[in-house]
Amino acid sequence: CDVNKAKPIGKTELDGLPFEVCKPLPCNETCKGDDRKHCVDESCVCKPQFKYDSVKNECQSICDLKPSPCYGDAVCEIGTDYQSFYCRCPPKRTGPLCQRDNKTFLSAQLNIVIVGVVLSSLLLMCFVVSASIISRLKKKLEGPSFKKDPERSTQRELRGYDGPYKASDP
Repeated sequence: CDVNKAKPIGKTELDGLPFEVCKPLPCNETCKGDDRKHCVDESCVCKPQFKYDSVKNECQSICDLKPSPCYGDAVCEIGTDYQSFYCRCPPKRTGPLCQRDNKTFLSAQLNIVIVGVVLSSLLLMCFVVSASIISRLKKKLEGPSFKKDPERSTQRELRGYDGPYKASDP
């Protein structure tokens, strides 16, 4: 008998082979010293927040398992009151395991982009209209400015010019 799990209650023989008869110890005696286990129907099993790892031969936190039970960038956290675990989802994911896209978040994100583009376009249009108005007002306040055209003949420009003295001056 494994004395950690059962106690011998006698010896017998079957078909000429001797063997020991054992009685399992009560669960509350065998399931001690590990706060990750508890008794269910006289069996020592892992608590809901833990899962049995046959390689390590122990109960391990569900959140420590690889791969994580939560999808993507979600954070696995141990639950309370025998809720085994829950997943803290990033804003773009939803569902118990963060397995679904958060359509509300994605549509809100799209709306923000659309509003940003529209507002940027309106701001740009206001800037262009303001620059145009300022330019026209500036020209109006400065008066006309004539630039000499190199193609224009000097003779044509001097027509009607009397020179530095008026013709009526002696």
